[in-house]
Amino acid sequence: MRLRERALRKLLRTIDPPVKARHSEYSILLSTDDDKAKPSEYLMDVALDAIQAARKVDLGKVAERAKRQPVYHIDQWPGTHYRLLAGLIITIKPKQVVEIGTGTGLSCLSMKEFLPRESKIATFDVQGWKDYPETHLEE
Repeated sequence: MRLRERALRKLLRTIDPPVKARHSEYSILLSTDDDKAKPSEYLMDVALDAIQAARKVDLGKVAERAKRQPVYHIDQWPGTHYRLLAGLIITIKPKQVVEIGTGTGLSCLSMKEFLPRESKIATFDVQGWKDYPETHLEE
């Protein structure tokens, strides 16, 4: 990690969050008027449709597999990203999904739940899922 990044992380650890919360992270806001990359109309439509779909998603089956409930709050919307991932799957109906960073497997399971029957999902991580602490994946 670069010296500048380490210094910033150290500084942020010394600043108390403005409100009390179980978990908090600081973020950075950046201007977009000088950004050459602009979202297309298609991307905006997909985002809006995915958000609408996420509002109606039920991740109850995935939540049953979560071993650290209620910490993850898998079905909380807005809040966690799991319902949004499911909403994207419902909206796009992909034939193939590649996830990089399996972790506990909850993102993969949230997407898999709503994939079309003929679709496939592959997830990769530097650590094997069987060796990952608190994995929610099974054989």
